[in-house]
Amino acid sequence: DYGETTSCYDPASTGAACGHCDACQLRLRGFAEAGAEDPAAYADRPPADQPSEDGAPAARRAAPARAG
Repeated sequence: DYGETTSCYDPASTGAACGHCDACQLRLRGFAEAGAEDPAAYADRPPADQPSEDGAPAARRAAPARAG
């Protein structure tokens, strides 16, 4: 059950994911790209179409570059 998991670097005291860290953004984007809604609890879930600092919608943000 993915609703029982989180990827957050900075969860709330309740255990809810923050919704803003890189891990939350990658997780939310992954669910969005799969056409599904993330069932995890979020303290502040940004809307899927909310632009990031670079202006890209959350569901279309580029993943961080991998070293290598």
